[in-house]
Amino acid sequence: MPKKPKKPNPGLSLRNLWLWVTVGVVVLVILLFLSRILSQPPKSEPGRKTAELTKVDLSAYTRMLGKVYIDTTVRTFLSPELNRQLVSIDTMIENRELRDAIARLTKLLQKKELRKDSIGQAVVYGYIGFSYNELAQPQSALVEFQKGLELTHALSGRAASCITGWLAFNTGYIFQYYSYPESALFYYRLAERSLSTLTPSPADLAGAILNNLGVAAEFIGDSIGAKEAFIRATMYIDTTVSLDQSRGLNAAPALRLKRNLHR
Repeated sequence: MPKKPKKPNPGLSLRNLWLWVTVGVVVLVILLFLSRILSQPPKSEPGRKTAELTKVDLSAYTRMLGKVYIDTTVRTFLSPELNRQLVSIDTMIENRELRDAIARLTKLLQKKELRKDSIGQAVVYGYIGFSYNELAQPQSALVEFQKGLELTHALSGRAASCITGWLAFNTGYIFQYYSYPESALFYYRLAERSLSTLTPSPADLAGAILNNLGVAAEFIGDSIGAKEAFIRATMYIDTTVSLDQSRGLNAAPALRLKRNLHR
């Protein structure tokens, strides 16, 4: 007798159907989850801007104090050989041989002895950042200043505090000049915290940090924070001179701070 064909098991077919439905749902959930992650912008610190620095904030500039600078006093923390090299770099910068200075500083970073010296590397990065800023390349300057700050972040002591204060001020100043007050606040506060460990704090730098911090706070609508910063700046800057003596952008720091307080 011919064998009867086996009838399909309905229970097995049903289980297979539910298996494929479950797999499909899991795949769909995974795809939706991945699409949400990929669609979100990466999170970053306030200071870590990747946008082009092109929009100059002249209104903030007229209220700011100080400028991007080289702090030659930090060379006292360096080895005699590195200090000698940087004195030579100072001459190159004064002669506007900025690209040659950057090339020479970059070679210094490759030296074996400097690769073990975080303080020395941070100072060299500060020199490179200053040179880039003088070449009107603020984005490159920020990269170098931030490299230096990454090195001093894990260090302590007077050398780390002085270098951090210098590099953080320069970084904050560039961000503020190019219309990023939130990022400027981040770095000014870092500079202020670093200098607060020094006794005494360098008066000119501390006053400029607090004044500029107040300007940045004012620009984001924090009038109370701005006023507090300006008042604290008077601990380092004498504001007893008359406002009538003010002359535009060349006004003395005291007069500019006084105008900021008055406003």
